[in-house]
Amino acid sequence: MKNVLILLVIVLICIAQTAEAQTKKTTTKSKTTTTKKEEPPKKVQREEVMIEEAPPAIEDAGIDVEVVEEVKSYSSGAGGGNNRYSYDRIDEVYSTVRDKLSNEYKTGLSKNGVLILPIIFNGIETYGNLYRNEKMIKIGLGSQMGLFDLKTEKWHMPLIYGSLDYLENGLFQAKLNGLYGIIDKESKVISDFKWQYMTNSGVDNYYIVTTQQNQYGILNIITDKLTVPAEYSSLSKVENSANYLVTKGSKKNLITIDNQPVFKNWYEEIITNSSRRNMIVKRNGLFGIVDENENIILPIEYPFIRSYPYNDGSYLALNKEGKYGCVLIDGRVTLPFEYDKMDESYSGSLLSTKNQKCGIVQVNQGLPTEIVTCDFDEIKSDRNTFLISKNKKYGVLDNFGKSLVPLIYDHIEIVQDDDYYGRNMLFIATKDGNVEILNKSGQASSTSKYKSIKKVIRSDDEYYRKIGALKFIGANNKVGLLDLSGQEILPATYDDVLSVNANIVVYKLANKVGCYNFLSKKEIVKPEFDQIIFNKGTTYGIKGTDMYILNFSDPTKHTKI
Repeated sequence: MKNVLILLVIVLICIAQTAEAQTKKTTTKSKTTTTKKEEPPKKVQREEVMIEEAPPAIEDAGIDVEVVEEVKSYSSGAGGGNNRYSYDRIDEVYSTVRDKLSNEYKTGLSKNGVLILPIIFNGIETYGNLYRNEKMIKIGLGSQMGLFDLKTEKWHMPLIYGSLDYLENGLFQAKLNGLYGIIDKESKVISDFKWQYMTNSGVDNYYIVTTQQNQYGILNIITDKLTVPAEYSSLSKVENSANYLVTKGSKKNLITIDNQPVFKNWYEEIITNSSRRNMIVKRNGLFGIVDENENIILPIEYPFIRSYPYNDGSYLALNKEGKYGCVLIDGRVTLPFEYDKMDESYSGSLLSTKNQKCGIVQVNQGLPTEIVTCDFDEIKSDRNTFLISKNKKYGVLDNFGKSLVPLIYDHIEIVQDDDYYGRNMLFIATKDGNVEILNKSGQASSTSKYKSIKKVIRSDDEYYRKIGALKFIGANNKVGLLDLSGQEILPATYDDVLSVNANIVVYKLANKVGCYNFLSKKEIVKPEFDQIIFNKGTTYGIKGTDMYILNFSDPTKHTKI
């Protein structure tokens, strides 16, 4: 019995010790949980932030270290509830950090959740070869930029540069005091800060530079020598070529990267072509085409060659006989030189003239093609249509030269609403003294014929001259209104329609003015005023010297002012 009691006491002691240990473990776990950081987020793409403010001084030492709670990346859309800070992971150790409670987009740098650079910077650039190759990040504060070395956790370049671009070879294009130069990663000046602008020449280690006098040259940034002296008023790389197009005085030429002229002659104009090495040149006021070796492809005898080709590569040109046609950059003719005049239309087609008659040449749809022969007295382009006339009769063609409205009318006016592409396009057509509305397919919108039809410009949008409706005069000499589909919305019972403001019509009847809402089809102001004026959302009515604020909902509640 004694042994049993001893055994029972031992068991009770073990249970008590186990419970105590469990309590300590739980407490420790709870404390650990309150400080445990969440897993850092996946790296997300960031954009470089524009720098706007002047920088305060930043020292390598003396920056307070603040421990902040690690959370998921706010920029990735997982803000983490009430967590104050959002992190953007750079690598396993470093993250950029932002205070979500701040309205300013300021960024800092943290290491394992510890803030080592304060949240005051306008931008921290952590992508690209600068980080991959050098483990350095570009940081902007105000209008200045510098480099921070993640390996040493020190500033590698001070925050003094207006811009700082890594050039892949350990060099940087930098801007200091408003001028550009080249420095190495130890901030040693390779090329002095004296250039107004620098841009890549298309060849490694060669940069197009601009002086403060706006003269252009080419600089070898390794040797700090100009291979092309800064003596040109313009200089640009020719696409798909090793040469550069330069301007000196009023003349142009091609040069090599070591400033050797490609052409024997200097030209008034050189128009390059990205798909071939031939180019349009101008000499003594005349145009032609040469290749990159200055061999003549098209004689330099044309008074005009268009600067830009159509989709098929054809250029509009005028030959020495005064006839228009089209040629390719290789000199082949794609449209015969037989037209007296060519005018480009809104639709992109060419309005052609031959022997004082008009036609249409289609371009940008394959080779230039005559789709309407020169057989009309006049052709006018109006966005999606052509208004044609012959022997004092009028009709309408579509963009492909097909007839929309037959050539039988005495007059045609094209009506388009505020939609540029004219989905509600109508034609006001007059024949034998009667006026009718034709839809965009050329069909009559109703059987009604009128004495006249005129556009009514919306009074709430006169700047763009948007059409609100069409007013007509009926057989009884009274005025009515049509909508932009040609349907009658007011009968011919009024003396005049003065304006349309949105869906409200101001009409005149017996020398008095009233209002009609053509959507609700109700008279909303009786014709008892001398004038009705819309001004900034308020409608005023005038009777003699009395003025009222009109109430469209209840005509009995107009307010006299």
